[in-house]
Amino acid sequence: DVYKRQIEYLKLVVLALDLKLKDHDLLKQEVVRLTGELSALEESRRLLQATSQETTNELTQEIANVSRLNEDLRAEKNERAAFAQEARTRLEETQAKLDRSEPVSYT
Repeated sequence: DVYKRQIEYLKLVVLALDLKLKDHDLLKQEVVRLTGELSALEESRRLLQATSQETTNELTQEIANVSRLNEDLRAEKNERAAFAQEARTRLEETQAKLDRSEPVSYT
């Protein structure tokens, strides 16, 4: 009778250990799965950082290009304004010369 109780007790202990072992295996599988997900997430993060850096570099270059274009346009505008002013001045000088000259009669 004592042996039967001891055997039943040992069966319960083995059953409890077996359940703990199954839980341990499940946890191990979960760790492997989560480790895989973490690796994938880290790779995605790395790719995102690389893409972000590339985009930042492209935008920086584009800003520099737009700034140069803006400077070129401003310089061209100033050149055209100076040319227009010079043309106005010559026109006014020519008009003044014409106004000072005596009218020619064609009769």
